[in-house]
Amino acid sequence: MISAEDLFTTFGAENPDFNAADQDAECRLLFQRQAAIGACLVGDLQPDDLLDLLADQMDVVEYVQTVEANVHWASSQIGRSLIL
Repeated sequence: MISAEDLFTTFGAENPDFNAADQDAECRLLFQRQAAIGACLVGDLQPDDLLDLLADQMDVVEYVQTVEANVHWASSQIGRSLIL
């Protein structure tokens, strides 16, 4: 079963030059992003606020395009359009 949150998932950045502190910081950012995405999906955070948070950490246009592709893929898997 595909959850709505699955379609919006982000991933941590990987960099061979990261030390332990860099990895810890990236994990904190990942958890912050995912918590904000979850809050947005249930209406506790406005989409504009989510995009502002994401803009500090990633390419927002690329993220939105990825989400659109994920929704399209999920719709094709269940045979109907998803309304989020």
